[in-house]
Amino acid sequence: MITLLRNSITAILLTLLLANNAVAERLSATVDRSTVAENETFTLTVKYEDGSSKSAPDFTPISSNFDILGNNQSSQYMNNNGRITNFIQWTLTLAPKQPGKALIPPLSIGKTQSRPITMTVTKAQDVPRSAKVVFMETDISTQEVYVQEEFAVTIKLFFKENITDVKAADFAVKGASIEELPRAQYQTSIGHSNYQVIELRFAVTPESSGQLHIPSYLWNIRTSNAPSNRFGMGSGRSTLHRLKTEEFNVTVKPRPPEYPAAASWLPAKSLTLSEAWSDNPPRFTVGEPVTRSITITARGLTGEQLPPITANLTSNDFKFYPDQPEITSDTDAQGKLGARKESMAIVPTRAGELTLPAIEVTWWDTQRDQLQNATLPAKTVTVAPATAKPEQSLSAVLPTSQLQPQAQTGEATIVYKTQAGYWPWLCGALVILNLIQLGLWLKHLQQRTNNQETKTATAQPNLSLKAVIQAAKSNDAAACRQAIAKWCRHQTDSTNNAREFFTRNGGSKALLNAIDELDAHLYQAASNSWNGGDIASALQGWKATQSSSSTSPLPALYPA
Repeated sequence: MITLLRNSITAILLTLLLANNAVAERLSATVDRSTVAENETFTLTVKYEDGSSKSAPDFTPISSNFDILGNNQSSQYMNNNGRITNFIQWTLTLAPKQPGKALIPPLSIGKTQSRPITMTVTKAQDVPRSAKVVFMETDISTQEVYVQEEFAVTIKLFFKENITDVKAADFAVKGASIEELPRAQYQTSIGHSNYQVIELRFAVTPESSGQLHIPSYLWNIRTSNAPSNRFGMGSGRSTLHRLKTEEFNVTVKPRPPEYPAAASWLPAKSLTLSEAWSDNPPRFTVGEPVTRSITITARGLTGEQLPPITANLTSNDFKFYPDQPEITSDTDAQGKLGARKESMAIVPTRAGELTLPAIEVTWWDTQRDQLQNATLPAKTVTVAPATAKPEQSLSAVLPTSQLQPQAQTGEATIVYKTQAGYWPWLCGALVILNLIQLGLWLKHLQQRTNNQETKTATAQPNLSLKAVIQAAKSNDAAACRQAIAKWCRHQTDSTNNAREFFTRNGGSKALLNAIDELDAHLYQAASNSWNGGDIASALQGWKATQSSSSTSPLPALYPA
């Protein structure tokens, strides 16, 4: 009887203990306010009390209506007179994606759930520009372009407080290639307020005809009302601003019907042809090479878009031996600038007044919207005969004794014996020397071809990351940012966002922090100095890590 009573009491106590634990475990979610404007943020606090699980709730469902800008976790453990309590707390900074009613769905840990929360999101209040601490303007250079014609998208960021942090999506347009142009930074006055302005410009080149949509992008910008100290940091009140760029639709036209079907499509703002000779003026002799260099330069195109200049050059009077082309692509404040230089050895095959054929490149003038031809006109040149010794008379070559007739024997017969002397040997030597010279010239031409291919395949990419490190060591923030973005675009990831690239490709925490500091500096006042030593060291460390861990049998397209 006593044993049965003892077992019953134990079962009752165990049941009460389990029930107490089940009641104690709780997951709650609260917000600091239930009504916000679409350009404001609010705080969501999620608290897990007296639970055994160490995992966090899945916050992914929140992302359908809100952007998660921050997530901080804290925990606490207390023993109050033998009563043990503990909790884990997550504090999220949220921003609504659009006006209207927005739901924060129930969150769960195991079988424990929080209650849903309904938020009211109002439209942002329209405030005059001069009253804003920070704002943005977006502009495009044209509403209508041809396929593969470059146009510019400009984003201007105006601010009158120090910017301490910027988070923005990588600028991209589906169906178009993007090239970031050099940034500009200056000051302007609006009303009675002075603003710093950072101007970002992008060259956009549509790849096909039709409608091209340039989407709106969200920027999260944090400003401080305190002046920056000598380390570029402010200590005053920090404010988060959510700004959006404007969206645009651009009409992309196909190549016009009057453009020659067989010609390469070249829509450019300007295009020129120029030439240079190894000798000025050039002097032509039969069998001797003269070097001619022809350069095509186009505003609004890359060097890779420019066609071969001399591929179809033919003549019955000249032989042409082309070298490997030199192709360059660059950007400036006006956009892309491409060039293609082709050098060739020209060897005349006969003497006289001969004509080099004209060279013509067809292109489309996007400024005047009409067909154009860039031409190097045909050139008439005088070609001298091959260099040789003058012929000597027979009496000068032959000995006098051999010119005397033999004795008469019925019929008078005169026999001439000629002695060739040294002339056959001299002619043979000249022929051998010419063959040796031709062989050496062909070998030199092959070496130049191999060297050019090697430089094209390896030298330029190696210089690219070196340019980033050199700009960082020179403490040139703008040049460093432009160089690292250009290098990232030529990797297999093909992205302008350096932080995103190095996150995916083994970048250290020090490197990612250095990139964040570089971006933050570029949005501060121009008077702040920047030390690029950290990012230079981090890039060199990443480069060494990649070199030691690489096992690919094929070299990278643009190695570090």
